[in-house]
Amino acid sequence: DMSNPVRIQLSRAKGWRMPANTVSVARPSRWGNPCRVGGAIDREYAAAAHVAWISGCLIGRELYGPPPTISEIRTHLAGKSLACWCDHLGHCHADALLHLANAPSDLAARDLLRRWRVFGPYAEETPNA
Repeated sequence: DMSNPVRIQLSRAKGWRMPANTVSVARPSRWGNPCRVGGAIDREYAAAAHVAWISGCLIGRELYGPPPTISEIRTHLAGKSLACWCDHLGHCHADALLHLANAPSDLAARDLLRRWRVFGPYAEETPNA
Protein backbone atom coordinates (compact mmCIF):
# COMPACT_ATOMS: atom_id res chain seq x y z
CA ASP A 1 0.00 0.00 0.00
CA MET A 2 1.70 3.18 -1.27
CA SER A 3 0.10 5.42 1.37
CA ASN A 4 1.74 3.53 4.24
CA PRO A 5 5.50 3.15 3.80
CA VAL A 6 7.01 0.25 5.76
CA ARG A 7 10.36 -1.41 6.38
CA ILE A 8 11.03 -4.33 4.05
CA GLN A 9 13.63 -7.04 4.68
CA LEU A 10 15.88 -7.54 1.67
CA SER A 11 16.29 -11.13 0.54
CA ARG A 12 18.62 -13.11 -1.70
CA ALA A 13 15.98 -15.81 -2.16
CA LYS A 14 15.53 -16.96 -5.74
CA GLY A 15 12.78 -14.96 -7.43
CA TRP A 16 12.55 -12.32 -4.67
CA ARG A 17 12.03 -8.80 -6.00
CA MET A 18 12.03 -5.51 -4.16
CA PRO A 19 8.43 -4.25 -4.05
CA ALA A 20 7.43 -1.20 -6.12
CA ASN A 21 7.93 2.20 -4.46
CA THR A 22 10.73 0.82 -2.27
CA VAL A 23 14.26 2.19 -1.84
CA SER A 24 17.17 0.14 -0.52
CA VAL A 25 18.78 1.84 2.48
CA ALA A 26 21.46 -0.85 2.87
CA ARG A 27 25.17 -0.14 2.48
CA PRO A 28 26.76 1.03 0.23
CA SER A 29 23.84 3.31 -0.69
CA ARG A 30 23.72 6.97 0.37
CA TRP A 31 21.20 5.87 3.02
CA GLY A 32 23.21 2.99 4.50
CA ASN A 33 24.20 2.94 8.16
CA PRO A 34 27.99 3.38 8.30
CA CYS A 35 28.03 2.00 11.87
CA ARG A 36 28.35 -1.76 11.46
CA VAL A 37 26.97 -4.37 13.84
CA GLY A 38 29.64 -6.63 15.33
CA GLY A 39 31.54 -7.21 18.55
CA ALA A 40 30.11 -4.97 21.27
CA ILE A 41 28.00 -3.08 18.72
CA ASP A 42 24.52 -4.57 18.47
CA ARG A 43 21.76 -3.40 16.17
CA GLU A 44 20.17 -1.05 18.73
CA TYR A 45 23.53 0.66 19.28
CA ALA A 46 24.21 0.88 15.55
CA ALA A 47 20.74 2.42 15.00
CA ALA A 48 21.39 4.95 17.80
CA ALA A 49 24.82 5.78 16.32
CA HIS A 50 23.15 6.39 12.94
CA VAL A 51 20.64 8.80 14.53
CA ALA A 52 23.49 10.58 16.31
CA TRP A 53 25.42 10.88 13.03
CA ILE A 54 22.44 12.40 11.22
CA SER A 55 21.82 14.70 14.22
CA GLY A 56 25.28 16.22 13.90
CA CYS A 57 27.43 14.08 16.20
CA LEU A 58 30.95 15.33 15.60
CA ILE A 59 32.50 11.93 16.36
CA GLY A 60 30.27 10.30 13.72
CA ARG A 61 31.20 12.96 11.19
CA GLU A 62 34.92 12.36 11.81
CA LEU A 63 34.45 8.61 11.38
CA TYR A 64 31.95 8.52 8.51
CA GLY A 65 31.99 11.94 6.83
CA PRO A 66 28.94 14.18 6.31
CA PRO A 67 25.56 12.45 6.71
CA PRO A 68 22.57 12.96 4.44
CA THR A 69 20.66 16.09 5.45
CA ILE A 70 17.07 16.09 6.68
CA SER A 71 16.03 17.76 3.40
CA GLU A 72 17.74 15.05 1.35
CA ILE A 73 16.15 12.29 3.41
CA ARG A 74 12.70 13.86 3.06
CA THR A 75 13.12 14.64 -0.65
CA HIS A 76 14.31 11.18 -1.67
CA LEU A 77 12.63 8.83 0.80
CA ALA A 78 9.23 10.36 1.70
CA GLY A 79 6.33 8.08 0.83
CA LYS A 80 8.58 5.14 -0.02
CA SER A 81 9.02 1.84 1.77
CA LEU A 82 12.63 1.30 2.86
CA ALA A 83 14.50 -1.98 2.43
CA CYS A 84 17.44 -3.23 4.48
CA TRP A 85 18.86 -6.62 5.57
CA CYS A 86 17.64 -6.43 9.19
CA ASP A 87 14.86 -8.69 10.41
CA HIS A 88 11.85 -7.14 12.11
CA LEU A 89 12.96 -7.85 15.67
CA GLY A 90 13.86 -4.50 17.22
CA HIS A 91 14.77 -1.20 15.62
CA CYS A 92 17.21 -0.50 12.84
CA HIS A 93 18.35 2.63 11.05
CA ALA A 94 15.65 2.18 8.39
CA ASP A 95 12.97 2.79 11.05
CA ALA A 96 14.56 6.15 11.88
CA LEU A 97 14.77 7.04 8.18
CA LEU A 98 11.08 6.11 7.70
CA HIS A 99 10.03 8.45 10.52
CA LEU A 100 12.29 11.29 9.38
CA ALA A 101 11.32 10.99 5.71
CA ASN A 102 7.61 11.06 6.50
CA ALA A 103 7.60 13.74 9.20
CA PRO A 104 5.24 16.62 8.31
CA SER A 105 8.13 19.13 7.94
CA ASP A 106 11.91 19.48 8.21
CA LEU A 107 11.33 21.10 11.60
CA ALA A 108 9.24 18.16 12.81
CA ALA A 109 11.97 15.78 11.60
CA ARG A 110 14.63 17.78 13.50
CA ASP A 111 12.43 17.61 16.59
CA LEU A 112 12.32 13.81 16.28
CA LEU A 113 16.13 13.71 16.11
CA ARG A 114 16.38 15.90 19.21
CA ARG A 115 14.17 13.48 21.13
CA TRP A 116 16.03 10.37 19.93
CA ARG A 117 19.68 11.27 20.17
CA VAL A 118 21.73 9.64 22.85
CA PHE A 119 25.32 10.77 22.61
CA GLY A 120 27.30 13.86 21.59
CA PRO A 121 28.92 16.34 21.24
CA TYR A 122 26.77 17.71 18.44
CA ALA A 123 27.14 20.31 15.73
CA GLU A 124 24.81 23.24 16.42
CA GLU A 125 22.91 22.78 13.20
CA THR A 126 23.20 20.41 10.28
CA PRO A 127 24.25 22.58 7.34
CA ASN A 128 22.38 21.82 4.15
CA ALA A 129 25.48 21.25 2.05
